[in-house]
Amino acid sequence: MNILQWRCLQLSILFLLSILISLSVVSFTSAAVSCDVAVSRTTVLPTDFTEQQKTARTLVFGEALGQFSETSVPSVMVDCNAKNIEPKPLEKNVKARVTYSATSLSYRADCYYPRPKIDTTYTVGATLLPDSVPCVLSVESGTITTPGSGQEDQKTTPIECGIAGAKVCESGYKCKHPAVPDGYGKCTTCPQGTTPKDGKCVGDSKGDIKKGGEDTSGLVCLDGSKPVNGKCPERKKMEKDCGDRFVYDSFNGVCIETGKKVPPPKKDDDLPQLPEDEETLTIILKNKYTFIGIPFESAELVSSTCTESVSYAYDAQKNSFIKFDSTEPDDYVGRGLLVKIPSGESCKITFKGTFNEEQTFALKKGWNLISPQTRAFEDIKNRKSDCSFLSPFVGLDGKYFKEKTMKPGSGYLVKVKSDCTLSTKNALDLPRLPE
Repeated sequence: MNILQWRCLQLSILFLLSILISLSVVSFTSAAVSCDVAVSRTTVLPTDFTEQQKTARTLVFGEALGQFSETSVPSVMVDCNAKNIEPKPLEKNVKARVTYSATSLSYRADCYYPRPKIDTTYTVGATLLPDSVPCVLSVESGTITTPGSGQEDQKTTPIECGIAGAKVCESGYKCKHPAVPDGYGKCTTCPQGTTPKDGKCVGDSKGDIKKGGEDTSGLVCLDGSKPVNGKCPERKKMEKDCGDRFVYDSFNGVCIETGKKVPPPKKDDDLPQLPEDEETLTIILKNKYTFIGIPFESAELVSSTCTESVSYAYDAQKNSFIKFDSTEPDDYVGRGLLVKIPSGESCKITFKGTFNEEQTFALKKGWNLISPQTRAFEDIKNRKSDCSFLSPFVGLDGKYFKEKTMKPGSGYLVKVKSDCTLSTKNALDLPRLPE
């Protein structure tokens, strides 16, 4: 073998080694790089134990970081009793509910603990499957203590699966007859007038499959959709069906909006509820030129479809409109704007914020282009002024129009004889909240 052949053999061996190394790295790379586990509370109160099961529920939760997708997201198994303490909880291992995005995963599970004779402390744990990645126990809230009753350990009623209102079973029949799967991980009963059959709800009517694939044999889909070819449409969403502002809940097969606020529980009384702190206002532009204004002093832009709009402010010295693109929020308070959009198009802008109770405009001699951030100017009785007006409030929405009052979101030209002040009265004819 000459030197050239030997050198070629060396390069071939190195190339094969590099491929094997890269394959080994890929095959042993886990989707998750970190994980933690904690409990929502470290102590159970005696009043937390239910009469039916004589247990207290505690939420176990955690978060993992890594790379997750529809094909690589792991499942999470929570250990409610990592140190096998007596008396044992209803379930030692519980499959968690999982939500995830491309780079993070969150999980939640419920552990049910019995009332022991003496104070007992349980330790929780969690594992990401199938790679068996252990979750690190939180130092501050990784254990839960149940208070002793002074009596012998009480027997608990095991949590069942497969019955109406309970979760589906992971093995065997998902739901025990007459319950049927609801498509979201739980079992339910069939609607009135139908009977369960092979895990589905079937009505009394009979028929044949018509053209187009619609099944009229009496099968009832629990989500109200029509059966096709003897089957109900799949209700569970996939990760790809979730929008940008949503994360995928693999346990329930649904998309959950991130940051979505949970509505407060309804009260038993029928007293009127206080209004929301913030309101939204949408400005619709449908003409080439429109007078508008920012409706709130501290306004938040929620959405806008006006991608090709241009804004102008009125310059009193030049007595003309000039392009206006300030980035200072204070420059927009009280100022009316002339907005131009392409001819034949329309768009809308939505703001969120709180209306002011009072407002004052320092008007200059001649024309002024203004816009209020209070609804008080909608009633002429709430207005006070030392101005000598030479015009009404003049709006523009494709063409000029005259108004006696002003409303937030709209801009108005108004002409005065000399410098003056336009404001709302100090006390509006509305009840105020107590101090």
